[in-house]
Amino acid sequence: MFHYIFLKLEPALSDADKDGLVKEIGSQIADAMNRNLALKFNNKTGYYRLQRDNEREQLRTSIKRVSPDEPLPDEDDFREPQERVDEIFKELNMFKLAELRTDFKYGLIDDNHIERPLAPEILNDVFDEQVTEKINDIANIRDLLATVH
Repeated sequence: MFHYIFLKLEPALSDADKDGLVKEIGSQIADAMNRNLALKFNNKTGYYRLQRDNEREQLRTSIKRVSPDEPLPDEDDFREPQERVDEIFKELNMFKLAELRTDFKYGLIDDNHIERPLAPEILNDVFDEQVTEKINDIANIRDLLATVH
């Protein structure tokens, strides 16, 4: 299973300071997970600066290499990019509303007390170039900002 943490750092920081800060935050998260949950990060844990083309491409490549228990992305996905963007925003909103359960999985309980699991694999669509272009449309940026606030 993949998990991602996205950080927006102060632009005035130097690249070296940003790299150090991200590694320190990652180290603190790993320590807390080990101490509180007896979980350890594996050697596949990586840090990517997405404004760097080469690191963004490294992340795309690593995402395409999925674990055996993870489904492969659907190469025959013929949905329009805007439809996929809408699904991404809907899923982000679901994450915002979700509650962490005692088994450390996120889920939603609807008005009828029926659980709806989250579908984080939808977020992988952000690495599709057509979807990324659609997300960068000004209207979608406004929708994204409204979703995360």
